[in-house]
Amino acid sequence: MITLHQFEISPYCDKIRRLLNWKGIAYRIHEVPVTQTGRVRKLNPIGKLPCIEDGDSVVSDSTEIAH
Repeated sequence: MITLHQFEISPYCDKIRRLLNWKGIAYRIHEVPVTQTGRVRKLNPIGKLPCIEDGDSVVSDSTEIAH
């Protein structure tokens, strides 16, 4: 299952939640506390969210995720 790593208040994360719901793709949400940016950098060296993880594959830009 896809895991969406997000900050709930981010409009880019909202974009991806809406897109996944619209496409009917099952996913789970991992809310990343703002204080744990080190965890984000392990997934995405740039340190930005949203980021989706599916097994060993990670995509980390909202536009890239949408494609």
